[in-house]
Amino acid sequence: MTTTAHLSYELLCEIFQILCDEPISLHISEDTSLFDKFPWAVGLVCQRWRLSNPRLWTFFILDHLEDGTFSDRYIVEMNRRTVMHVERSSQLVPLTIMIEACQPRRQSTWRILLSLMHRWKAAVLKLHAPSTVDGLRKCRGKMPILESLEVWDRLPSDLCIDAFESTPRLVQANLLRWDSGFGLLPLSQLKKILDGVT
Repeated sequence: MTTTAHLSYELLCEIFQILCDEPISLHISEDTSLFDKFPWAVGLVCQRWRLSNPRLWTFFILDHLEDGTFSDRYIVEMNRRTVMHVERSSQLVPLTIMIEACQPRRQSTWRILLSLMHRWKAAVLKLHAPSTVDGLRKCRGKMPILESLEVWDRLPSDLCIDAFESTPRLVQANLLRWDSGFGLLPLSQLKKILDGVT
């Protein structure tokens, strides 16, 4: 007699979550390079797998591209995919965001991610352009669940980043080349703080 083991859908979701160990690359527009990776591999099976596990769609990275040039068509497509992935993640699930660089031509994608700051639980930000900081400043006080922050500050020393002063759940901060000063963080509540400036 042959028996077939059936995994429950809940257990499958946990397995999928473990396999989703890389961020979703918002800047990559070539689908075929991603089909063998999670969560796209799950999403290609069926709609239920794609839409009923929003945690699979909560880790995003916006990285730089080597040539740094973006066509209008590319920007539109990147924004479309960003919105699509965010919709799959559900409004109730916290997000992890990694911004490696944000060139002026990609500010529209950056604004989409900023509009979700109330869902940011962890953020890694490599800040290169003053316009990136302008967007952050407008979001001061709008990060109620942010717990972990890593900032690479490559901006002029006179450009103050005060967006994180009012983050009630921030407990861990890693600051690398941070010129804005520790005073612009909620120091009394931080349990772990690392300073990459030596």
